[in-house]
Amino acid sequence: MVDNINKIILPDTLVADLYESLLVETEHSGPAIKSEPESVAEPEPVQIKPANEITLTLGQNRKNILVIVKNEPAGLPGENDLAFLTGILQACKLELDDIVVISLQDYASVGYKIILNQFNSKQVILFGASAADLDLPVLFPDFQVQTVAKTQFLSAPALAAISADKLLKSKLWVCLRRLFNV
Repeated sequence: MVDNINKIILPDTLVADLYESLLVETEHSGPAIKSEPESVAEPEPVQIKPANEITLTLGQNRKNILVIVKNEPAGLPGENDLAFLTGILQACKLELDDIVVISLQDYASVGYKIILNQFNSKQVILFGASAADLDLPVLFPDFQVQTVAKTQFLSAPALAAISADKLLKSKLWVCLRRLFNV
């Protein structure tokens, strides 16, 4: 029987069939009737991180500069690449905590819009990654500063390749001077 949509009354026999065991167990196995409901504590809100949130990073991002590396094996730069990157940063009068480093392999399915929003990036340097890897709407060659969505991008070969080649180092330095006004 239905009085209204918010109040449905079921026959006692149907309720008994639905709940064959006791709803509330008491010390004795007889039927239990509670006169007052117990107060229920409010559950604390659970922080759920979005599936595409980037959590594996290096640096504190104090100056909203993002460095994206694409290196094998996946993960953040190794010891040699990190030492070379630190030297690059010092030449630009920056520290590791001024930037944030992520590995493209760890977040290959995350597009540039999500990355830019999460890190509020003003400048992005791609080492070993291309504009196509990030699904950027424009393609540009290595060592060319390109502005996309009010963010300056610079694409360059992988850190290991640059550290081993004097010509690549000089090309990178010319671009970094322009990018960071040093």
